[in-house]
Amino acid sequence: MYSIVVSCGGYYRFNEFREFIEDTGGLVIRRDSLTIRRGIFFLRNELRALCVVPEDEVENVAREASRIG
Repeated sequence: MYSIVVSCGGYYRFNEFREFIEDTGGLVIRRDSLTIRRGIFFLRNELRALCVVPEDEVENVAREASRIG
């Protein structure tokens, strides 16, 4: 069986995270990006990825997501 996992973070090293998901037999099914600004000032970019991963790999994915940050 598979589990749905949502990962939030920055753009930095997202490709590495996506490759890890694919190596575990999972798939990134949606990627949303958000730019946060205050007036004319840029504050940050944020990325949210919706992933489907095998149930036995959920802990490994959470550990890798926190490592990548």
